[in-house]
Amino acid sequence: MTERRICGYSNFLRPPMPRDDLTLCLSGGGFRAMLFHLGVIRALRDLDFLESVRNIFSVSGGSIAAAHLVLNWERYTATKDAAFQEVANELVEFAGLDLRGKILRRAPLGWIPPFYFARTEQLARGYGKLFKNLMLESLTATGRPRLHILATNMVSGELYFFDAAGIHKIDAAGIVSQVADAAELPIGKAVAASSAFPPFFPPVKLKARELGITDTRMRSVERFTDGGVFDNTGVRAALALAASGRLVVSDASAGFDQATDQAFRIVISRAIRSSDILMSRVSALEDEHLRHINPSFVSCNISEFITKNDLRGINVSGGVQTQSPAVQKWIKNVRTDLDKFPMALIQPIFRHGYETGLRLGPQLSPGRQFVITHPTWSPGGTRSQGAEQVAGGHNEDREHFPPCAYRCCTHRCRCDRATSHPSA
Repeated sequence: MTERRICGYSNFLRPPMPRDDLTLCLSGGGFRAMLFHLGVIRALRDLDFLESVRNIFSVSGGSIAAAHLVLNWERYTATKDAAFQEVANELVEFAGLDLRGKILRRAPLGWIPPFYFARTEQLARGYGKLFKNLMLESLTATGRPRLHILATNMVSGELYFFDAAGIHKIDAAGIVSQVADAAELPIGKAVAASSAFPPFFPPVKLKARELGITDTRMRSVERFTDGGVFDNTGVRAALALAASGRLVVSDASAGFDQATDQAFRIVISRAIRSSDILMSRVSALEDEHLRHINPSFVSCNISEFITKNDLRGINVSGGVQTQSPAVQKWIKNVRTDLDKFPMALIQPIFRHGYETGLRLGPQLSPGRQFVITHPTWSPGGTRSQGAEQVAGGHNEDREHFPPCAYRCCTHRCRCDRATSHPSA
């Protein structure tokens, strides 16, 4: 077999993808990222690029959207728009379940054998309901893209990924190898490993004996945490494993808030802030490295501001009314957890992902005129005014929003930070 080293990684060379094929990276960022990516996916579909996706690399909240996309590929790419709306609403409803809140409320029961209420076990079961308790082997089917669910090994510090064949690692020497044939591992478990954010969830534990591994490829116990600890966009693994084609990055990562007024007197607040600083620095270096070795990649970022001029050359039935600058600025500061997201948050985040995704069209196919004949779709059926009111400083609909939409607010209260926060 031919061995190839890309960007510091060594990998067995796969047949190169045609230039028209796409590799899609979906970043972490909790339910906010999941909803933003759903909007980008919708835009790729409307632009006729979604069916060109051959590889998907996902992290944390992006893994929720990615696994759901691949499992329901035929519905997401169906000709009838009603099929997309139906399957997309499954993710929208999932965002309203208050997944993390339910888990934390049951946390005191987690120490009782057989540990049914352990936080990561509850997280995996919550995802399992969304994925119909299917196994990794269900991800493979003719015509579907290959999904790589990324996680960080807390023992070795290496990047691992789960796919339809099992568990793989990229070790310190840059060698990609399969460590376990785990095709019957629940998809919910793999996504839980990808999204177990360290401050709130302990690592997902996998035992070699339970996976039927008897050789030295895998330690007796491996512990996996959020893939964003290693790389929150999935770009590193994508460059290592995708032979060619265009790289599309959808980045809904939490931005680094320099306007915070916290005093960092509590240990956990200092630990989280230190982690944010480190991850922000790593992200900047990764972006610089990517632009150096793959200048042809295209990306959409949740912190971008979209205007009508950005969407010139894209004709949408009924037109596209971009959200106000105040709302777009507000969206990038929305929390990145797995607590309940009401429709007043879901709609503007999805729309921002869609509008940002539409801008990919001219970048992927310069000079082409894009015509979208059906009206734009929004979760819930109508456009919410809640985001405009909160971003504009009005408190009338504050009860529709979660207890402080801003990630820097660590207490659960209905405070005025939703309107008076320095980032607003």
